[in-house]
Amino acid sequence: MINHKYFGTDGIRGKVGTTPITKNFILKLGLAVGTVLLNKNYSKNIIIGTDTRSSSYILESCIASGLSASGFSVIFVGILPTPAISYLSKLLSCFGVMISASHNTFEFNGVKLFSVDGSKLSDIIEREIELELENTSNHIVHQTMSYFSTISNASRVYINFCKKKFTKTIKSCRFKIVVDYANGANYNIANKLFHELGATVINIFNIPNGKNINKFCGSTNLYFLKKKLYQNKQILD
Repeated sequence: MINHKYFGTDGIRGKVGTTPITKNFILKLGLAVGTVLLNKNYSKNIIIGTDTRSSSYILESCIASGLSASGFSVIFVGILPTPAISYLSKLLSCFGVMISASHNTFEFNGVKLFSVDGSKLSDIIEREIELELENTSNHIVHQTMSYFSTISNASRVYINFCKKKFTKTIKSCRFKIVVDYANGANYNIANKLFHELGATVINIFNIPNGKNINKFCGSTNLYFLKKKLYQNKQILD
């Protein structure tokens, strides 16, 4: 197993404003990632998704600038859960970036990277990126014109994919489900998915404001989900 300086088990993560989650570092990370991945000759396109943290937008801009300067064409897909970035990377045969710190509160954020097959980048490639980060003085801005674009219906593509994974038996049942969105990226995904599958959905913590993600809710705090479940005597999800 390779000992990394920046990458952990789930990308690079930390408190916003402290290394490595600073604007300057994330810009350099974009340059390093772009330099390493373009040399793999798999794809010249990369998608970027974010969760609902207030810091996600500036970090998205920073890493996109670095990636573009290295020669990548960047495709923005908006607010999506992490598995959606994995799926879209494989669907579009391009690399993927997710700006998120999973179950942590808004003070934290991070970067997760996906290969063209939708899997997490290998330890070897992550190490190559770290070595490139230490060699930023040698970064050369790519001379080939790169582009920014968006996929406006990315959430719909992912919802349709998820719906296909349900059996006819599940689709024919009329579930009543309590869903805790943790004020995160699934707030505009799961509700539509379950409704379209015929479920009655009781939503909690589904109004993100940039600072309330995982605050007293989500996987680290099940109190209100259990309480709502008990009040409605519904199926837990």
